[in-house]
Amino acid sequence: MNLKQIFPKASNSFLKANAAVLTHPDDQTQPIAAAAHGAGPFKTKSEAEFADILEAMKIRGEIAHYVYQGITLRYANGQLRYTPDFVVFPVMITFKLIEVKGRYVPPTFWQHARQRFLACKAEWPEFLFEMHQKTADGWCQIL
Repeated sequence: MNLKQIFPKASNSFLKANAAVLTHPDDQTQPIAAAAHGAGPFKTKSEAEFADILEAMKIRGEIAHYVYQGITLRYANGQLRYTPDFVVFPVMITFKLIEVKGRYVPPTFWQHARQRFLACKAEWPEFLFEMHQKTADGWCQIL
């Protein structure tokens, strides 16, 4: 299966930018030890820690694989973009986009991030969207 089959209305720039999304999972993920120590492509410790959770889910067979910042969505007639932290490929073909937030998110940044997240969720109903935040008690799905 290729991206053109999954997204028949996709632009050529979308297909080019996301060509690696359907490659073999080992080419797209970091080893669990690297994620735990903040190595690899992750911009924050929260993202690296959440990658460990996804890696464990992959090992248990709960998901097929995941990609860090593996897809960028355009909305508002292509003028705005949103890149979720992780693209998760469940065992069955359904795409789940996960946004990860740390314990503290400045209010103005939070408002902007939430607005982009909800706009993309409305614009792309073919994806499952989740937003998770790290709390004192662990990870919590907030949207």
